[in-house]
Amino acid sequence: MSQKQVLALLLTGLLALSFAPFVPTESSSSSASRKLDPRLQILQQKHKQNRLAMSKSVEVHQQTAGAPLVGLLVKTKANADELAQRYGGALGSSHGDIHTLRLPVTALPELTAEAGVEYVEASSVLYPELITSVPQTGARVLQNLPGMHALTGKGVIVGITDTGIDWRHGDFKNPDGTTRILFIWDQFLRGAGITPPAGFNYGAEFTAQQINSGAVSHRDADGHGTHVASIAAGNGLSTGGVYAGMAPEADIIAVRGGLISPIDGGASSGGFLDGYAYIRGKAEALGKRHVINTSFGTTLGPHDGSTLYEQAINANVAQGSIITNSAGNYAQNAWHAEAIVPPQGEVVLEFNAPANANIPDDELQIDIWYKSNDRIDVEVAGPNIGYLNKIPANGADFFDTADGYVSVISIVNSPLNGDNQIFIQMDHTGSAASEIASGVWRIRFTPSAGNNLPDGGEIDAWTERDDNATFRNFVDTQETINYPSTADSVIAVASYDNASGALSNFSSLGPRRDGVNKPDIAAIGGSVIAALSSFTSDSPVGDSAHVRFSGTSMSAPHVCGAIALMLQADSTLTPAQVRKLLYQAARADQQTGAVPNHRWGHGKLDIFTPLLPYISQNVVSGLLEAQATGASVKADLTFRLKNSPFGETIAAIQTGDDGRYSINIPPGQYAVEIVPELPYPILRQDLLVENDSTDFSLQLTPARIILVNDDPAGSFASYYTSTLDSLGWSYGVHTNSKGTPVETVPAIEAVDYMIWFTGNASGEVLTANEQQFLVDFLDGGGRLFLSGQNIAESLSGSDFLTNRLHVSLERNSINDFLLHGVRDDDIGKDLPTVITTGTGGANNQTSRDVIVPDSLAHAVMVYDTTAGTVAGVRVVDPVNRSRLVFFSFGFEAINLGVPRPGYVDRRQVLQSVLAWLEGTTTVAEPRREGGELPASYAIQQSYPNPIRLAHAASPAMIRYQIPARQPQPRVVLKIYDLLGREVLTLIDAVQQPGYHHARWDGRDRRGEPVTAGIYFYRMLAGDFRAVGKMAVMP
Repeated sequence: MSQKQVLALLLTGLLALSFAPFVPTESSSSSASRKLDPRLQILQQKHKQNRLAMSKSVEVHQQTAGAPLVGLLVKTKANADELAQRYGGALGSSHGDIHTLRLPVTALPELTAEAGVEYVEASSVLYPELITSVPQTGARVLQNLPGMHALTGKGVIVGITDTGIDWRHGDFKNPDGTTRILFIWDQFLRGAGITPPAGFNYGAEFTAQQINSGAVSHRDADGHGTHVASIAAGNGLSTGGVYAGMAPEADIIAVRGGLISPIDGGASSGGFLDGYAYIRGKAEALGKRHVINTSFGTTLGPHDGSTLYEQAINANVAQGSIITNSAGNYAQNAWHAEAIVPPQGEVVLEFNAPANANIPDDELQIDIWYKSNDRIDVEVAGPNIGYLNKIPANGADFFDTADGYVSVISIVNSPLNGDNQIFIQMDHTGSAASEIASGVWRIRFTPSAGNNLPDGGEIDAWTERDDNATFRNFVDTQETINYPSTADSVIAVASYDNASGALSNFSSLGPRRDGVNKPDIAAIGGSVIAALSSFTSDSPVGDSAHVRFSGTSMSAPHVCGAIALMLQADSTLTPAQVRKLLYQAARADQQTGAVPNHRWGHGKLDIFTPLLPYISQNVVSGLLEAQATGASVKADLTFRLKNSPFGETIAAIQTGDDGRYSINIPPGQYAVEIVPELPYPILRQDLLVENDSTDFSLQLTPARIILVNDDPAGSFASYYTSTLDSLGWSYGVHTNSKGTPVETVPAIEAVDYMIWFTGNASGEVLTANEQQFLVDFLDGGGRLFLSGQNIAESLSGSDFLTNRLHVSLERNSINDFLLHGVRDDDIGKDLPTVITTGTGGANNQTSRDVIVPDSLAHAVMVYDTTAGTVAGVRVVDPVNRSRLVFFSFGFEAINLGVPRPGYVDRRQVLQSVLAWLEGTTTVAEPRREGGELPASYAIQQSYPNPIRLAHAASPAMIRYQIPARQPQPRVVLKIYDLLGREVLTLIDAVQQPGYHHARWDGRDRRGEPVTAGIYFYRMLAGDFRAVGKMAVMP
């Protein structure tokens, strides 16, 4: 060796001493056991050093004598009962080849050495997923079906594995006061006088007979289980049914899962598996179908459905159980990190350990998984110490440091899934530290020697949810779905908000680590009111018996109860069929986007649709014909549920050419939409279907208005139709398209009033054929309201713009969204301020035009920014008596109104426009002195009387009053001649209660002056009828 080489070695040694990692006071490096859960390996190590007390993540029971018992899930084809007896423990339940056992911790080495044992998993501690909803699922409709048709979960068992149930609560009782709870198994209770269920050696079982007698020592001191059970199966009887759950007549079996006292509120995977076996056994003995809800979970695990707990759940489902589970509330908690380790280099993952965490069972845990062919070494550094010794793949070591006791277990090719696992735990059970050091901890990952990370080097890390440790870098909100919702056969339920319908911000996201889509479906979990346990101190909401909670804990029981309804409708449904029906019927909307996806699963829960085929059908038939001629009318009819918030479409049918139809639908209350051929109006009527056969025939009269949608891609029609609905105008809709241009529909010409809107159309906004159609319509004396941005710009210089609309283009693309009516104009005087942006409007205006009226056009609306910038005009043609209102912006953009004096909304604008087009003015007068509304209907003598046609500026004014009624009836005010022939309709609308007046200028519906003589005006409103007389002089 040369002198240079010696010096180099000495320098290397000095540098190593200068930057040496913290040398632990205790280190026991070894190889990790592939067959034993890393958490159990840590428990073994603690027990060897006499440091095992309790565990926050594993079911552990201290005994008065002997080693502590540990809850286990064991995968073996050997006789599990014999194994349990051999090692001094007990068998809980079996789920295929997976079994729950409680064995002394000292038995773990020999148990894992058994040839027939494939894997031993810790019974994990699970926690509840906590952070007026039933109608939104469609369940209320099913519950309220008449008589024997009602679906309420009757005859089905709803199993709840949770924190227990308040057996005294009225929502779990029958109308006669007896309990609906068949059994309660409290796994926590023990001691003298406690009787476990048959086949189990722990906990206390209570029967319905004991519950009815009050001989029950079980308490739900947490309240979570009571709330969950109420959502799934409460009947709301404690408050008259207001807060009834999904399956209000289902039977209930409640299991208080656990065996992990003294940790409050938690449960264990082994205890829940025993609970599943218990519920399934009871259901089979009673010959009833069952569904089980678990609203618990945790963040640890491989997140690919491969743990023994998840495999055991799959075995339960294979035996007929259907299990729903909350997806988790982890989307915002920085509990998942994902990073890529480079083939040459390193990745350092950082996480914050919380301060003041020195409680007896305190642990901080990080569970890390990566692909099978990669090999990664790991080092850990605390806030106050350097990196500890590197742990190679398939290695293990334990360090007693000043920052806490650190355990690192690295397993290669886990028997669970073939992938690799690194499990790290910090606690303060060692001798060198009294608590886990708070601050920033670091985990350094480097490729193992000779391995170039052929699977890509991706690592996924999760902190244990109740450790309150959060990652500082590489945070990923995806793959936050909880364990065991990652199980293949669990129905994992995400949460959305009760009020907004948006995904709850806390709802955990998929997919699984292996890319499989989760969650499976979404239900309401935000702000849900359900039963309050009387054994808690939670504050009630609305009454003394209910409380508001949020979380996926609340969404999962909605699905659980929905499944109970499905099993009542068809007891032969398999778990796979139930899943398929749920997923096919789940609702997608603008909030969910395309489904399935890793946020919403297959969409929002809808239980009505999958059960529709199981509900008996009634025949509804009828004939649609014209009232005046008796001619048949073709139409499309849509039947929607009336008492459902979503108005589910139950059926849709088109009449034949003869106007006849016949359809089978379930009994119930329907809102029926009838869309007939033009010129007949769209109608909406209520229909009660309760007999085997129901006749629903209609006689139709022509619509008053035709609405022409000249931008079908813009989706703006609803802004017009909703306003017309509020004003009580009957209308038909024509959607202008290449297939059916408006000029090819002659029935439109028979209508006197037309609204034509162009939405976002640009370029050739009105074709030559469309312009000619409108010319012909106006030449026939029609009344037209034309609205749209870009119209004046596209028609600039045209004969139609100049000689029909009587305006020219000043400029386009004005940005002024505030407008006001011209004060002395018949239309504009009632429109002080109009806003074309904001709440309830289309918010689509990018090219408002400024127009200049000629001598025949009168400005009705102007923009606010620059004086004289006209936005709307009205035109009366003196030759053909037509009337025209033109807005050079989109009426659809007018908002719903600002709640301040002087601001008007779409309804008020359209009311003023239509009143002028009619040739009448209808005005709601201010309230009389004292502000009281009229108590009855009344109409006064018109004034002046007579009126003179030569003095058109002094029309007849007819005052009338409308009292408050529920529902508010339509008001019809018409003019008739001496022979009883209708001259003109002044009013035909639903109007607000108060004092009103209408004006008549002596012209008929075509705008022509009537002949001198005697005329009558008649008012109809509900049961009110009144007639007045007036004279018309030349």
